[in-house]
Amino acid sequence: VDHGIWPAVWIAATSECKNIPVSAFKCRIKIAENENILIHLTADAQYRLYCDGEFVAAGSEQGDCQNYFFDSYSWECTTGEHTLVALVFNAGDNGPFSRMGLNNSFLLAAEGEYGKQLNTGAKNWQACIVPGISFDIIHDISTAVGNGVTIDRNIFPSGLEHGNGEWHTAVEVEQGANASGRNEYHPGHLLKAAKLPSQSDQLIPLNEIVYIGEDHSPHYMESDNTIKKLVTFAGCKLDFPAGCKRKILFKLDNYYCANAVLITSGGKNSRISLKWAEALELENHSKGNREDFINRRFTGIGDCFIPSGATGEKFFTVNYRSGRYIEMKIETMDDPLTIDGLELRESRYPLQTMAQFDCSDKQYNHFYVLSKRTLEMCMHDTYIDCPYYEQLMYIGDSRLQMLVNYTLSNDARLAEKSLKMIASSVLPNGFLQSRYPSRVTQIIPSFSLLYPAMVCDYVKYRNSPKVTAGIVPVARRVLDNFERYITPENLLKIPFGWGFVDWTQRWNSNGKMGTPKSAEFGVSGVINALYLYSLGQACELHELLGETELAIRYKRLGQRLAESLFKYFFSRKYSMLSDCATHDEFSEHSQCLALLSNLLTVEQEEMLCKGLFSGMPEIAETTLYFDFYYLEACSKAGRMDCFHQRMNKRFQALDQLGLKTILERPEPSRSDCHAWSSHFIYHYFASILGIRPKAAGFSRVVVSPQPEYFSSVSGIMPTARGNIEVDWSSNRKNQPLKIQVPPSIKVVYDDKHLSGEWELEISGTGYSFPKKLDLSLH
Repeated sequence: VDHGIWPAVWIAATSECKNIPVSAFKCRIKIAENENILIHLTADAQYRLYCDGEFVAAGSEQGDCQNYFFDSYSWECTTGEHTLVALVFNAGDNGPFSRMGLNNSFLLAAEGEYGKQLNTGAKNWQACIVPGISFDIIHDISTAVGNGVTIDRNIFPSGLEHGNGEWHTAVEVEQGANASGRNEYHPGHLLKAAKLPSQSDQLIPLNEIVYIGEDHSPHYMESDNTIKKLVTFAGCKLDFPAGCKRKILFKLDNYYCANAVLITSGGKNSRISLKWAEALELENHSKGNREDFINRRFTGIGDCFIPSGATGEKFFTVNYRSGRYIEMKIETMDDPLTIDGLELRESRYPLQTMAQFDCSDKQYNHFYVLSKRTLEMCMHDTYIDCPYYEQLMYIGDSRLQMLVNYTLSNDARLAEKSLKMIASSVLPNGFLQSRYPSRVTQIIPSFSLLYPAMVCDYVKYRNSPKVTAGIVPVARRVLDNFERYITPENLLKIPFGWGFVDWTQRWNSNGKMGTPKSAEFGVSGVINALYLYSLGQACELHELLGETELAIRYKRLGQRLAESLFKYFFSRKYSMLSDCATHDEFSEHSQCLALLSNLLTVEQEEMLCKGLFSGMPEIAETTLYFDFYYLEACSKAGRMDCFHQRMNKRFQALDQLGLKTILERPEPSRSDCHAWSSHFIYHYFASILGIRPKAAGFSRVVVSPQPEYFSSVSGIMPTARGNIEVDWSSNRKNQPLKIQVPPSIKVVYDDKHLSGEWELEISGTGYSFPKKLDLSLH
């Protein structure tokens, strides 16, 4: 690519391409001999690529117009003529919030001599506007995932995937250009190579039909169920007579995100809806045990398919759907219908987990499985908050997801992309958007304050210099922006934005939506404690990077803020920081954030610990999201009794709900699968096994296990330097604790220097082992 300019141009079906939902592009090519051709392609906003009528790929990876990602494929092409067809979808305001673009258009470039035939432009490509596919289905529930899709095969051009139908010369709309290397350009797509692996495409078992009945009620009544036991669907066909209405309920063996392919024969003008749900609802809209479906109502998200009556017609979903139940509703007209097959392909980031954890408490082990599945379902081409309702990358959620990602795997590609994308969301007013990429802008100031912590985490766990150099300045910019809102009392007062902190019950009344008192348009103790925590993270970040002067500055700002916090918000009566200057509301959040800032005096920390762990009944408790910070505070304070009490409280609350993933918040919860609730895995390794990085890139490690509440606990955690293994058993009287580290780490313990691959065995009985082992890079 010469100076960032591509040899291919963006093409469209018409010059007025902004509001076209679906278009198609075709290129015919002659191959002289068998060849591997490297092609690069992308679309605004999504494509499905076919070669000689066979589906071969879908994309593109999510970004924004300043970071528009293109995919690369090696095409093993055989001698002869071939036809490439790309279906391109752009639902605009009817599409997912996360899809950002300009117009319905397509771009492809090929390496080598075949670029002359394949590069997009009016010379090589034809185009058409595609009827029969519309984004017009309003879901049963409010979401940000975009409208459902209707595919009508009576209108959709037959054989389009093979290149059949009426085509015209494509319209050239924009020169392809890289995000770097071009100094003059009109606003458009600035291209970057996709760095992520292809999404998982595993076939999902679809074995259980748990209900077949007449479609005359929104409820699933036991008396209407025509099957008395589970029916195996795999490999079966389902026949439906003319003029009938039926509904079928599939129950999946786990929580899944998937794309569907439905195959039909006959049934001209039938309507087949395919909807997903996380659970079915009772009359009061509660969900209860997610395993139950009888006498419950199905409300869901989905798409609709209308056959033309041909044999073996294939329908597809444009966007992945998610949940544990699938409802298929069939309404036939004058023609009998056969469902020849329904195929589900899992769609998620292919994270290869390397970590292992096991302990003597079955509840902890079960929670590990739920947390891991929650993370998996919330990792795609960005991190997302929840796969069912929003599919958006929120800063508060993603910070915790990244920590779990670092804990489970050495694959940091998604974290690195996400950190850069969030950095790209910075607004002219200095705030980061709370969620990004998103075509709908939202500001949550508390989330902006978490970005320095995100960056600090990355530097400790991974620290690729090229990535770090791009994101650290953004963390500084965020904190520089907040300094504009410091009052004469040296406290933070933010003039706008949603003051969300956590879904704490008392912060949800009267439309406050997770907002503590004074968090919007006032001086909030919680927000100031979060600001203190952010300054502490910035201080640690710059110490890790050797930026001593900046570390000193953030420490000075933090200590000044801490002084004001204790002056205006500290209650000696309760030994706690109040949420507001009137000293009439208190929360665990303020205490935890201040404690974790590492900017308090020893005396101040002791006072807050006394209040936080006093059991005061009036204190607002953290929920599943902010439990992360509560558990961190427990670990720092050595209060593992409170740590385990909170964990057991969560176990008890979720135990009878039949969950496969973890909720967004305590019942009644909107989402059954929410990214931030995966953070418990992090604490298994960081707090129980005690494995934490102490220097940039895991070059120094502190291992301080706290396994007292188990008879045995063991785990393996991957790091950038290799795996660290911890194994504790109270039954081993002479060797209760074993720690194994990789050869690249030098160990300093008890003034003895040990190196190489080794196993540390600490003698003694009970819990007499040292609390901290300092492992330094060799």
